[in-house]
This record gives sequence, C-alpha cells and structure tokens, in this order.
Amino acid sequence: MCLFSSIYQKALTGPHEFTELKEISCDIYPNISNASANSLFYIYNYAVIQARYPYNLTVSQLSCFLVLYTTAGQCTLQYDDQEYLLPAGSIAFLDCNCGFHIELCNSSTWSYERLYLNSYNLSYYFDQFNLDKVPVLMLKNITEVQASFTKLTDYILHNKYNVLVCSMLIDSLVTNLVIAKQTIHEQEQPPMYIHLIKDLFDLEYQRDYNLDQLSKQFKISKYTLARNFVHFIGMSPIEYLINKRITIAKQLLVETELTISEIAIRVGISNTTHFINLFRKRVGVTPLQYRKQTTLELNILNNN
Repeated sequence: MCLFSSIYQKALTGPHEFTELKEISCDIYPNISNASANSLFYIYNYAVIQARYPYNLTVSQLSCFLVLYTTAGQCTLQYDDQEYLLPAGSIAFLDCNCGFHIELCNSSTWSYERLYLNSYNLSYYFDQFNLDKVPVLMLKNITEVQASFTKLTDYILHNKYNVLVCSMLIDSLVTNLVIAKQTIHEQEQPPMYIHLIKDLFDLEYQRDYNLDQLSKQFKISKYTLARNFVHFIGMSPIEYLINKRITIAKQLLVETELTISEIAIRVGISNTTHFINLFRKRVGVTPLQYRKQTTLELNILNNN
C-alpha cells in the first residue's frame, strides 16, 4: 500500500467507503518523487468507481485537492457547511483540508471518476475556481474542460507515466476549470430572486412554501422560477428545501435530545410519519437509527 493510500484510509471517518457497495474498475497510485512533489503538479490517485445506494463516504481533513467527475447517476455533496447535488456531467473541485461527505440519492447508482491532486501552488487555482463559494461546475457545452480531463485520464491509463507530461496535463485541466467558471460568471449571473429564495429557504426552512406563493412574492412566472432555480442551483426549489430540512434534522438528531416528533416540527414537517419516511428515503435509515448509529460512531471516535 502506498503512502497516500494509507493516509487516505485513515482520513475515512465512517465504515470504509462501504466497499461491498462499490465496484472499482481502475485505481492507480502513481509514484511521486520528492523532487516532483516540490516543484510540479502531481497525482496521488486516479480511480473509476460505480457505487450503489446506500453507499456514502466521509473524508476528514486530507492535505490535497480532489477533482470529482460524475459520469452517471447523482449524489449529494456536503462541503464547507453547504450541500450540493452532483448530477451526471458535473465536476467538483474540492480542497480536502475542509473534509467532505457524499451520499447517494434515493435508490440510485453513481458512477464517477476521481483525481486526488496536489502541488505547491494548486491552492491558487482552487481559490480562483471557488471565488463564488460554489465548488461545482456543470460541464454541458464546456468542451475544453471535458477534453482536458479526458486527455489526462487517458494518459494515466495508457502511457508510461512521466511526471513532466502529467504535470502539464494537470495544469491544463485546472486552468480550464478556472477559465470556464470565470467565463460562466462573466456571461451569466443568477437573477436576484434566486439568491433571495435560496436565502429564504436557508433561514426559514420551517415555513410552508409552494411555487404559486413564491411566484407571487417575487413577481416571476412559476415555470421560469423553477427552471432558473434548477439551472443555477442544480436542483428544484422543493428538492433544495427538503435537503435543507434533512440537513438540519441530522444536526438536531446528533446535537440535541429532542424527540423525533419535535425535530419534525422544528424543520417544518408537522406529520411525523411523513418526516420519518422522507428521512429514510433520503438518508437510507430512519431518524432514530441515524441518531443511534451516529452517536455510536462519535463515541468510538472520542474513545480512540
């Protein structure tokens, strides 16, 4: 086992990636010299994986960067206190020092390619990419990023590894990621009402909402509102609200002794049975099972 593989396994904070729920068709750990690490872009790991529900992954602080390309299916990403949907055709660029958590959506499969990268100056590219605090980019019609990613991964798979060539290809990939993100924001900014609705859901998630009400409040067609919300946020308004409620419910289950019924009401769901079914559908276990499992895992971590 190479050094990074060992460090990576130690950074996993749950059951180790539910190995029985994933199929790995490629898992490469290139050799890295000290000279390369001190001056070039380099790869710790490249893997091609298909995961099945209820697979989830939690990685604590890890000193590297991750480029995560979803090729089929979708999952949710919790990163830097926010939750994002990663549908097919999306690419995420993460600073793993922050840690992250991934869960599959519903009873789906998720196919993805991952690149764990590092460099003494890769943080500059990440900071430029993440100026909007959204670490996800949809690759639709962004051929430069797709071509750069494919060229790099094809090189890893089919050529004798050369650190200089690989460094050049990584440089091309992250440069195109930054340029694509900046170009999108120069050409297209979310309408103000998208920001306002998102903020409303973030702060007042316990209230009842519907598209007709939001349409009237923000003076925009409900069809345009729904379409633009999906375009800029990556999911429908109701999906975003449900995800927010489930995220808050998870926190309350772990951090308080409130009953399941009390938590349901706190997050805006008055019917406890509906809350339990919704939680189980999104998380894979009931709220009570989640509380017990998470409490047990925290106790084990605290005692180690």
